[in-house]
Amino acid sequence: MSQNLKTIRVGGVPEHFNAPWHIANEKGRFAEVGTKVEFTKFPGGTGAMCKALSANEVDVALLLTEGAVVHATKDSSVKILGVYVDSPLVWGVHVGKESSSFTDLSMLKGKSIFAISRFGSGSHLMAYVLAKELGFDTENDMKFEVVGNLDGARKALPENGNLVFMWEKHMTSPFVDKGEFARIGEQPTPWPCFVIAARDDFLKENSDALRKTIDVVREECLAFKNGGSATVDYINKEYGIDHTGAETWLNSVQWNCSVGLDKDMLLKTGQVLHSLGRLDQKPDLELIESITASIGS
Repeated sequence: MSQNLKTIRVGGVPEHFNAPWHIANEKGRFAEVGTKVEFTKFPGGTGAMCKALSANEVDVALLLTEGAVVHATKDSSVKILGVYVDSPLVWGVHVGKESSSFTDLSMLKGKSIFAISRFGSGSHLMAYVLAKELGFDTENDMKFEVVGNLDGARKALPENGNLVFMWEKHMTSPFVDKGEFARIGEQPTPWPCFVIAARDDFLKENSDALRKTIDVVREECLAFKNGGSATVDYINKEYGIDHTGAETWLNSVQWNCSVGLDKDMLLKTGQVLHSLGRLDQKPDLELIESITASIGS
């Protein structure tokens, strides 16, 4: 039977948001709808996945909304299909516990260097969102150092007290608890945190298979959301997040996992990114239409 399965190469971050994909794979759920999901974990985040999409190394990716919008405007082969996670991503703002003298967000202006996974990543784009709120001159005050991923930040922050690292707060909680990082603030995204994006050439031949696959994941998201202590135990075991943090996150997260889009939401996201100088073209509904695709409901 496996010879008849349609392979779908999916990219996602190695975080708890994507647990339903792995659980569905372990259960053999995708084979039930005639597909085989090859899930590649990208510790480098959205920037790395955007590069992989453009290079045809994955067919589908679960991207931070802000990164997906920027990348899809630059690469017409990438289309946004729908929202994966409705709830905002809460970014923790971190510094080296022992190396840094920063204790408050108000201390960062004119002194900080943002540690980012790569240019074009969520950590890069969200640095601008935070900086604007803090009153930075985003044309002249922004300094960056590429650290690759969370492990790279763990090496870099203790060596440079001026580095500031933004990452999903629950994934960094173990390192805050250990005293590697100090979290001096939080910054939620002003939009849903993850969207589903895919290569346009893949969609032309495989939209039905992808839609059925996403339907399976939606069912697993619902089961995971309502799994109570079993879900909390899974998050603790697989991602190293303590039970209290896992329960807090589970109560706050809202999966959507659909192939329908709120184009007004994408337009507003684009407008914010344009105002920060991260999106070259002033967004309108025509632009949003050009970066999205529909594969049915």
